[in-house]
Amino acid sequence: MGAILTPRRGWPLYTGMLMLLAAAGAQAQDIRVRLFSDRSLQVVTLWSRNQELRLYGPSRAERVALFPARHPVRLQAGHTPGLRNTGDRLYLRPDPTDTLVVQQGAQQYLYRGAMEVEVQSDGSLWLINVVDLEDYVASVVGAEMPFSELEALKAQAVLVRTYTLANLYRFLPLGYHMEDHQSSQIYRGLTTERPLTRRAAIETFGQILTHEGRPVEAVYSSTCGGITAAGEEAWSALPVPYLKAAEDPFCAHSPHARWRSALPRRAVLDALSRALGRAVTGLRVLEQGPSGRITSVLAEGREPVRLTGTQLRAILSQALGWQALRSTLVRISTTGDQLIFEGRGLGHGVGLCQYGAQGRARAGHTYREILEAYYPGARLERLFPSHPVALSRP
Repeated sequence: MGAILTPRRGWPLYTGMLMLLAAAGAQAQDIRVRLFSDRSLQVVTLWSRNQELRLYGPSRAERVALFPARHPVRLQAGHTPGLRNTGDRLYLRPDPTDTLVVQQGAQQYLYRGAMEVEVQSDGSLWLINVVDLEDYVASVVGAEMPFSELEALKAQAVLVRTYTLANLYRFLPLGYHMEDHQSSQIYRGLTTERPLTRRAAIETFGQILTHEGRPVEAVYSSTCGGITAAGEEAWSALPVPYLKAAEDPFCAHSPHARWRSALPRRAVLDALSRALGRAVTGLRVLEQGPSGRITSVLAEGREPVRLTGTQLRAILSQALGWQALRSTLVRISTTGDQLIFEGRGLGHGVGLCQYGAQGRARAGHTYREILEAYYPGARLERLFPSHPVALSRP
């Protein structure tokens, strides 16, 4: 929960693409999502659950194979006809009402939509899910916010859709729109979709959040710890008018509202030394931002290095686990041979606080009020005038 979404400064409002989507009448807003994008796929095994699965060649016009339901299809570069050389592609289409099962190791994942498989230069495979936008939104909301408060889920749905449409061109030169992990948004298909997340997507259908005609930087995190962060506290970026530090008492129920981490001083210094490639003998806070979050620290030594608070958190989280430094809203002290981190919140704290949104929904706030609280001055706009095909999904 709480994707680490780094804002891309100067996001264009992709007017041409958005106008095309709106003109389509919401009948076929397909998103191309690269699955298992954080690993190298050597073999892909999948099958349809209920009806026949059709396999097409590069032209997408001529069917080359037909597989019965629940028949495993094993695809491997160099072994599967049609997947011999770099750039070779195959297309798998189930019935529109059916779902695909993808086997990865001991785990199985369920997906709506079609699949494309492409051979890469190193012999690995890219698996791309072509899925309806609202199906995608319903899945991401379930993966990012496992709550049952509908208004909080609806606020999350608007942000997921905003981020998606604002980033349609990010990976387009590679042949897809989004990746399925935290470099984009976490997406697990039907595995994370729930009736409430589908309802959240449908009831906010076509809505995105904008500021001065551009999609907002739709960032969010788990828990702000009682005060949200200004955008420039987390990233080296110009201030954004709707991403400011503001008190938020609604996430006090979060398990991450307050925390304490006692770490061996040597382990912290060793982690910094390895990451920076030089000996670090001490750690000193230099600056804090408007919310009190650490924005600058000095890794002391013969060659001292200045780090942002976000960089410090990333280094310690990777070396010592995510609980080592849950946020940069923290006080650091020394006791004996330990460094004591006493902090509040989980994540960068910019934009929507997910536990805060849950608290606001419990207090009776609507999703519009929740979005206004976390993105003051932003506008809720509807891109598509009609109802989605995804409304009738089983």
